[in-house]
Amino acid sequence: MQRDGSLDSLLGLNNIAYVLDAADGLVVRFDVTRVPPSETNPHGVEYQLNLFGPVGERFVGFDNSRQVRAGTFDHIQRLRSVRAYAYRDAATLLEDFWDEIDAWLRARAR
Repeated sequence: MQRDGSLDSLLGLNNIAYVLDAADGLVVRFDVTRVPPSETNPHGVEYQLNLFGPVGERFVGFDNSRQVRAGTFDHIQRLRSVRAYAYRDAATLLEDFWDEIDAWLRARAR
């Protein structure tokens, strides 16, 4: 497996929280840990990237903390909807996460 040069940047976000919108109580939180690569986690990183609302409701989340379908751990949760996510590398994960938040914010503004 080729080394992911962007993984160090993702790992550097561990335990970081950003206030995205103080007036609406929106907070982005990163929980990222390096783990030994395995059959269920071949990229060697456990992650939970989340957008939370003012009372802790998860509006958008990317994570691989649990299996959502047979053989699928990487997934996206948007409110109560869950779909598989095809992890490629840490940089793409971060880009896709922020894109999903932007889409959620646009949909909310309508």
